[in-house]
Amino acid sequence: MAAACHPDPSVKHPTVGAPLVRWNALPMWDGHPFALTDWLEADLAERTLLHRPEGNGVLRTTGYRFCASRESLEPTGTFAVVPA
Repeated sequence: MAAACHPDPSVKHPTVGAPLVRWNALPMWDGHPFALTDWLEADLAERTLLHRPEGNGVLRTTGYRFCASRESLEPTGTFAVVPA
């Protein structure tokens, strides 16, 4: 199952399938969807915050990227198509 993340159709970006994860290490992000976008050195991973605009169920990527321990991530079992 994949969540549709549509980039701006006027711009042709390559996309990748990224697993969706939960990151509850900080309470302010509890319940927000994140796409696992990169494995970094040691046990770190990069996540990109996704959002759903009002009146539209499609997930969109944001410019917000976070780095934290892989152990703090919980896989959701779903994927999103995000810009590479």
